[in-house]
Amino acid sequence: MRLKNTIPAIFAVGMVCMLAGCGFGNDVSPNNAPSDGDTLTLSFQLDNERSLTGKATETSTAPTEVVYVDITKKLPEYIHAPLVEGENLVELPKDGIYVLALVGREAAASETSSAVEPRSISDAISMIGNISIVSNGLDSLPVKGESRDSLDLGTLLKGDGTYNSGIDSTVVEDALSYSSEALASYSIFDKSLLKVMNPDINKNGVYDDEEELVWRLTSFRTFIFYDSEFNLGSNNINVPLDRFQADDFTLVFWGGSGFPHPSCDDVLLTLPDNYTYYDNNGAVITAVHPDSQNEPDTIGNDIGNMNQYYFTLAKSISSPDPPYSGDYTLDIGGELYYFRNVEYVSTEEYRNGGMMIPFCELEFDENGLLLSLTRKWYKIVNDVYVPASPEEVRLQIASWYTKGQTPIEFWSISTDNEHEEFGIPYYESATVDLSSLGIHYDDFGSGYEEGVDYNGKILECQYWDRSGNCFDVRIYFKQ
Repeated sequence: MRLKNTIPAIFAVGMVCMLAGCGFGNDVSPNNAPSDGDTLTLSFQLDNERSLTGKATETSTAPTEVVYVDITKKLPEYIHAPLVEGENLVELPKDGIYVLALVGREAAASETSSAVEPRSISDAISMIGNISIVSNGLDSLPVKGESRDSLDLGTLLKGDGTYNSGIDSTVVEDALSYSSEALASYSIFDKSLLKVMNPDINKNGVYDDEEELVWRLTSFRTFIFYDSEFNLGSNNINVPLDRFQADDFTLVFWGGSGFPHPSCDDVLLTLPDNYTYYDNNGAVITAVHPDSQNEPDTIGNDIGNMNQYYFTLAKSISSPDPPYSGDYTLDIGGELYYFRNVEYVSTEEYRNGGMMIPFCELEFDENGLLLSLTRKWYKIVNDVYVPASPEEVRLQIASWYTKGQTPIEFWSISTDNEHEEFGIPYYESATVDLSSLGIHYDDFGSGYEEGVDYNGKILECQYWDRSGNCFDVRIYFKQ
């Protein structure tokens, strides 16, 4: 539930100027402010072509509010305030990653899909365009503790589903305190964060978090590596690039108590209409039912009990290969929910810097005692594996941990910021001495993948990116 009567996060510049001399102090330009505060003040204005008093038409909606979401929060909150003529100021608390957008109220219309009945839509809150920085290719703003205290985006120009800032890339790097390399790889990935900017998925004119409509849209993928394919000591990685095809992609919808929870037969996901989908019999389809679900009382996690519906798209659709970017509609027991601008990083983008990949090596002594584990993060640039910096990994990855076979589940290099068993942050490459744990080679589980004939053991790791995509990494190894 949103907290009321908190310190306003978004200000009209006129009021701020009267109270605080425009908030920048003496002889300090907006993009050269100090970095000792708790917030970054983001400023922008809109071009003359957009009028705050403009009226919505049948084909357009006038933006009326600026909204931001911190995607590092487990339950994102939509912070919003009315747009004003002239300059707008947004206070962003540091140590967050923010998706910002201009939203408006939809005119009366009828929304439908090929799989659900038409529904009258009026006064629904929708994103008109996210705030984007063209020079860095950023669709979000990562703000860390060392970032400066202000950033002036200048005049935003309306694009295709975006409001674009044309400020120089070096200004952004300086203000955010990130290297150009880190922002370059992050900018490939961060379009996948835009799915959170669906603030009113049931289109009733109320922000979802204000009516406790809690949801998440995530995915699961599995990658299989073999220890013979890489040597971390020499940074020699020979894993075939086609290993990253999404042939096991599963989309998962999580819904809290505000959603109905019928059986899978009464749930239907309408897919984006910019593809033609074929099932395993060669027939064209437009929507799929979930393959399975978890009931709310079977999930005890730290964000409350949530029902899960699993759509194993790669198994139910023969072509094209998932994931699919675009607009989805979810019918849950006759209630419709709309997810617009759901973006995924493509396989080609993964292979050009848009994905952080962890490789692990285990060292045993002659008696099979586990001595150490080495983990290194890599990315692929121009089809070549290169080490990824901790800065790059931390921007994209939310957590990493080992999982699976006993006793492996009782140790890890680290899980997330709250549970670092060995004191090594998840985003760092490291070697950890594990000889005191008494784990032997035979304690590891054997390979179990269908079609895998390796006659070895398996180390299973799992990591989540900032967009809620989960990657299961299974490394097959021999002593």
